[in-house]
Amino acid sequence: MPPADASVIVLAYRTTANARACIQSILAAETRTSFEIILLLNGVGIAEANRLGTLARTRIIRAPLNLGFSRGNNLAALQSKTEFIVFVNDDARVEDGWLDELLRTARLNPVAGAVGSCILFPDGKLQEAGSVIWSDGTTAPIGRGDQTIDGPAASVQDVDFCSANGLLVRRSTWDAVGGFDPSFYPAYYEDVDLCLAIRHRFGQRVLYEPRSRLRHSEAMSSDYDFRTFLFARNVRRLRQKWSNELHAYPKPQPLASAKAARRQFREAQARILVIDDRPPDAGLGSGFGRFGEFFAQLRDRQ
Repeated sequence: MPPADASVIVLAYRTTANARACIQSILAAETRTSFEIILLLNGVGIAEANRLGTLARTRIIRAPLNLGFSRGNNLAALQSKTEFIVFVNDDARVEDGWLDELLRTARLNPVAGAVGSCILFPDGKLQEAGSVIWSDGTTAPIGRGDQTIDGPAASVQDVDFCSANGLLVRRSTWDAVGGFDPSFYPAYYEDVDLCLAIRHRFGQRVLYEPRSRLRHSEAMSSDYDFRTFLFARNVRRLRQKWSNELHAYPKPQPLASAKAARRQFREAQARILVIDDRPPDAGLGSGFGRFGEFFAQLRDRQ
């Protein structure tokens, strides 16, 4: 059996029902990519772990204690030797072609250290098309709540960061960065920190890929008050670690943050104007078809 191209890493915290459903969606999704799944049972008891049974193409590792998001994913990644590592939350359900599109964009853009997915709410509304980082370390998801995927959310784009849910990281980049920073224990902002390291320490790009899609039931693994506490504590930690770099980011716009993020994102993007007398329709002649292919390549190699 040929070696896998990608390792898909899923963390299960305390219970396994979500992880089983997530892995079943990964196994059922159409893909041409060779992959393996590594499931890290994070603070899952033996009895609960035994309920999982056997899952195809899945290696299971059990950590008796809760290692947190960073250490748990780092431990799972140590078991992987593939060219690409892809992190997926256990409360996510992937769609057909999601993995193919991530690898396609990563291979077309060798200077991209990470490529993130289009994250949807279960009802199909947009949850995140990448995110903007503000100068105080807080973040805002691009396009959150939009009914349709259009504008910046519809094309491959450079973004400040992508959540570690449907996030591909190049193995060489992961090893150079050293994985997720465990100081953000137990969770939140380790993905922001990772993307800042990719961009500022190694000069690589973080890309958003709209054709890789998954649906996510947001924040099922922690209660609201505890989550709010972790966000506040870890954003302070992020500010301390990246204070020099964050000065160059735009000032926060807390009101209607999704709209502000979308506006900031649009203003930051380079634009190319192409003028021709007809649309690039292959039916009009071979030259028009080649021009259409050129547009597709231009979009994917931004």
